[in-house]
Amino acid sequence: MTLYDFFQEKILPWFKGDYQEFSSKIVDGYSLYVATWDKEPRQAMITTNALALLQLIFDRHSESTGNKEADLLSSQVSRWYVNGFTSAYNYCRRYDLDHPFEHTNFAQWSVKLNSSDDLERGEWDLDMFRRYTINLGRREGTLFYVAEKESCNGQMVMEHKDQPKEKANKLSPIVPKAEDDYHFPDGLLEELYKRFNGEIFKDLTSADEFKSIITRKLHTSHLAACSQKKMLMYKILHDLSLLLPEDIRATWLKDIAKECGYKVENINKKYKGSDSVTEAYHKKMEQIGHIFRKYSRT
Repeated sequence: MTLYDFFQEKILPWFKGDYQEFSSKIVDGYSLYVATWDKEPRQAMITTNALALLQLIFDRHSESTGNKEADLLSSQVSRWYVNGFTSAYNYCRRYDLDHPFEHTNFAQWSVKLNSSDDLERGEWDLDMFRRYTINLGRREGTLFYVAEKESCNGQMVMEHKDQPKEKANKLSPIVPKAEDDYHFPDGLLEELYKRFNGEIFKDLTSADEFKSIITRKLHTSHLAACSQKKMLMYKILHDLSLLLPEDIRATWLKDIAKECGYKVENINKKYKGSDSVTEAYHKKMEQIGHIFRKYSRT
C-alpha cells in the first residue's frame, strides 16, 4: 500500500466516514443505488435481480413488522443493504491494496454469502430481516468489486485467456497459508456461534463468517466483545488457542488478538476472570469450559 493509499484508506475514513461515491462508476449489469435514509444520500451499486429481491425484502418487512416507512430508498432496509455493500466493497479493495501479490479470488469467496433462507417461508423477526439484507449487501459489494476490477483490467484478462494453459495456471489465486494452518474440532465453532453470538461477541451475520474470522480466512466483519464481556472473550480465545499445535499457537493468538484489539498478555493473564465477577459471570465461564472439554482433543 502506497503512502497515498494509506492516507485515503486509513486516515480519511476517520473524518469523512467509509461511504463511497459510485456515481462515476460504469460496470455492465450494475446501476447506481442511492438510498435516502440519512441526512446525506448514500450510494451503492445494484443489479436488476438484487433490486427485485431488495424490494421483496422491503415488502415482507413492512408486512411482517407493521413498519410504515414510505418507500424502499428511505427505509432501514436500504440502510442495511448499503452498509453491507460498503463494508464488503471496502474490505475487498483494501485487502488487495495490502496484499497486492495474492490475486485473491473474491468471487469464489462470495459463494459463502449465499443465503439458504426463504423470504416466503416462516415467521421473520426484525433481526432476521437485518441479517439477511446485510448479507445480501455484502455479497453484492463483493461481486461488484470483482466485476469492476475485471472491467478495469479487461485487456489484461483477454491476454491471460490467450496464454498457454501451463502459463495460465500460474495465475491461479494464491490462498493465504494461514487458511491451511488453523483447524479446530468439527462442530466446535458452530456451537460457539450458536451459543454466544450476540451474547458474548457482537452479532455476526453467520456461523461461516465466525469460522472465517477464527480460522483467519477472508472475512468482512470484526470480532468484538459485547459490553462487559471482554473476560469471557479472553476465555474463548485462550481455550481456542490450546486446541492448536504448539508451533502455530502463538502466531494464531497474536493474529486473533490484533483482530479484536486485545493484547496477548491480557488474554493469557485474565482468561480465568477475577474474584470480583458475578456468579452469573462464573457460570458463563463454566459453560464455556464445558463446551471446550466436550471437543477436547486430549
